[in-house]
Amino acid sequence: MKATIWTQRPNKDQSPSLCIRCPYDAQFVSAIKRELPAGTRWFDPKRKLWIVDLAYHTEAEAIVRKHYEDVTVVEEIGSKTEAAEITRLLKDVARLKRNLDTEREKAKRLPRPSPPRSNGSPYDTLVKVLGKAELKKLYHLAVQCSHPDHGGDTRTAQEVNLAWEKIREEQGI
Repeated sequence: MKATIWTQRPNKDQSPSLCIRCPYDAQFVSAIKRELPAGTRWFDPKRKLWIVDLAYHTEAEAIVRKHYEDVTVVEEIGSKTEAAEITRLLKDVARLKRNLDTEREKAKRLPRPSPPRSNGSPYDTLVKVLGKAELKKLYHLAVQCSHPDHGGDTRTAQEVNLAWEKIREEQGI
């Protein structure tokens, strides 16, 4: 699994922080919570990354390297080249969002097929009726609610992930 580490200054008045973006791994989460003091690390659910006080850079990087095979360390974001690249990427995202909105508008004008018959299970009916995008949103909501960092527990989060894998296979997502 891949992880990316970089330093970033949240705003001009604040000192830089270490940012870690990586796939969810319960053992990594336990290690970072166990080995770094609570006030020095936190998870940003909006940006889906860990933020660590730069004073704990060495310890945090060691934890990441222990739990992930492919670790990329990026220099501090702030140079003109990096800013230009980020701006370009943001423009690409905006363009893709506009395209997606256009496609959604087109899809609204298409006649909706009648819902498929289910074997009687209300859960099967929901899975069959909802589109792929809605199923993904539902999955992300379930993961967020069951995630240990948001008051859930590891076992429930794992069950949600297993259920999602089964739905993905059945629905071809």
